[in-house]
This record gives sequence, C-alpha cells and structure tokens, in this order.
Amino acid sequence: SECCIIRKNVPKAKFSKYVIQDRNDIPILAGAVQESAILVTEDNALKNDAKKYLECVNPSEALKRLSILS
Repeated sequence: SECCIIRKNVPKAKFSKYVIQDRNDIPILAGAVQESAILVTEDNALKNDAKKYLECVNPSEALKRLSILS
C-alpha cells in the first residue's frame, strides 16, 4: 500500500477563498481540501481555522481513529 502521494501545488489563484490566521498555512490547507483529506496537525490555530473547510484532527486523534480501523 502507498504511504505517500506527491501532488502538484494548488494554484495561488485558489488561495483567496481561504480565510485563516496564518496565511503561510494556506497552501497546506488548500492541498488537503483539494485531496478531500483529513488534515492532521498540532497547530491549534490552523486546526481551528481549517474546520471551516474540512475535517481536521490532532495526531493523537488520528492515531486513535487508525487503531479503531485495524
């Protein structure tokens, strides 16, 4: 099974629809949204902002979810 997929960057023209505290995090958020992914981060500001756009959890929550699946 694959552990990692590398994708092209989301075009900057699509960044304007994201309103978050740290604009440096927009490429991360945009990429996760584009891939319909669950964003896993320890950055509380990003996690709170990202919840407007997609599901976002911290690493311990992600690991709990994975352990339930296995």
